[in-house]
Amino acid sequence: MLPAKKRPFRPSRLAERRRKAFFLWAGSAVACSLALAGLLAWASGLPEVVVGTIRVEGSAMVSEDDIRERVEGSLTGRYAGLFARANIFLVSPGRIESDLLGAFKEFKTVSVSRESLDALAVKVEERKPYYLWCEKIPVREAAPESAEDRANGGCYFLDLEGLIFTPAPEFSGTVYFEFYGPSGSIPGSPEEPSGDGPAGRMYLPGGEFDRVIMFKNSLRDVGLNPYAFVTDGTNEYEFLLPGGGKIMFRRGQDFDVLFDNLTATLDTELFKKREKKGGYPSLEYIDMRFPDKVYYRFH
Repeated sequence: MLPAKKRPFRPSRLAERRRKAFFLWAGSAVACSLALAGLLAWASGLPEVVVGTIRVEGSAMVSEDDIRERVEGSLTGRYAGLFARANIFLVSPGRIESDLLGAFKEFKTVSVSRESLDALAVKVEERKPYYLWCEKIPVREAAPESAEDRANGGCYFLDLEGLIFTPAPEFSGTVYFEFYGPSGSIPGSPEEPSGDGPAGRMYLPGGEFDRVIMFKNSLRDVGLNPYAFVTDGTNEYEFLLPGGGKIMFRRGQDFDVLFDNLTATLDTELFKKREKKGGYPSLEYIDMRFPDKVYYRFH
């Protein structure tokens, strides 16, 4: 007897119908998703929900037009080529704030918020100029009396923390306490400052700037009134006095010890005889760079 032939396997009609129904459902779902995405993409660009007004508050050093232009630039285009970046619901305030802080070093803080379905509010707090910084070290014998006397042309303002943030105009006299020499390499923001300019950098790294300011204030308390501070980028520091004198010391020295040694020196009979109202005009230098020693010289 010959063996029976195997019948070829064929899916049942029910399974075939289920497979066709699945592909039909999947195709419909994809088509509906695409249609919905297209509808949402179109709706995201409707004027009623697109940022059309940008209100700026608190800016004086940077023009409001420049701020608006920067914000508008971050809102152009579409996400994934579909959804409008300017849609009020898709706007990222944090991203705009970071962008403005990176672009304008004059800003200390930036706050972006939604005011309505088509308006953004940008509130900025600008840094205040407390000091003047010039990279070029001056060569002169007294405090500047005019803009030409200052190593000017490339001077910037510093804020209270010692951050270099905006170019300074030329002016006469010593309106601001002055700092000279190369800036430090510590950035003033989480990101490295862009471009070739010094804006966004600290003049001195870490807490060194605060130490220098405290020492400067202490000098004024004992009748020495420096108008400028100079460093050549190494450990050598100098305070410049109005009459042409200078006080020399080094980074890393204990400023409390330096001040104690200085006050002991100023209390000697020689300094008391030389002292005049407003300081020591005939003083050439006080050198405190060596441990427990103070050298000085008068003209």
